[in-house]
Amino acid sequence: MALDDLSNSINDLIKEKDFQKAQAVCQQLLDDYPDQIDGFSRFAQVYEAMGEKAKAAVCYRKSAKFATENDGFDQESVDMYIEDAKRMEGE
Repeated sequence: MALDDLSNSINDLIKEKDFQKAQAVCQQLLDDYPDQIDGFSRFAQVYEAMGEKAKAAVCYRKSAKFATENDGFDQESVDMYIEDAKRMEGE
């Protein structure tokens, strides 16, 4: 499955509350596409949907770090991930 299809499939898995499968797909994204942000950002979404706010915050921060260290991301994207992390941390 291509990156976009694999990444987008997580939305349906979250809606179906199939969190175990969603986590497996997130791990597959990290394993198969380590040069893309999708694994971190999708893990954050899954953990947020599960109510695992601390884990979601960690993944949002990893997404922000990835966006800071790699080309193709603007400051607005970095700020969005940081704000999401803070929201999960209750700040």
